[in-house]
Amino acid sequence: GLAHLNPMQIPFAILMGLALGTVYQQTGSLLFCIMMHIVNNGGAVLLYYLSRDAAEMTMADALGETGALVLAVAGVLVSIGCLRLLKNCR
Repeated sequence: GLAHLNPMQIPFAILMGLALGTVYQQTGSLLFCIMMHIVNNGGAVLLYYLSRDAAEMTMADALGETGALVLAVAGVLVSIGCLRLLKNCR
């Protein structure tokens, strides 16, 4: 998370790293981790292109701080849901 060097990204990046590590530990495969990372980055890129003046906006600028936090929490909850589904598939 610290490697992103963006204070707004650090908490979510740390949580995402923990989620990805847990997924790898549970599945023993990088495939699910790669898919989660693609979905996460794809959502960010989509929001980036949909927002006005995207080159100068952060996610907090585009969605407001509350909106960015809600999106981050939703991402964590979806990740937890995916982990539970994966656990049941094993």
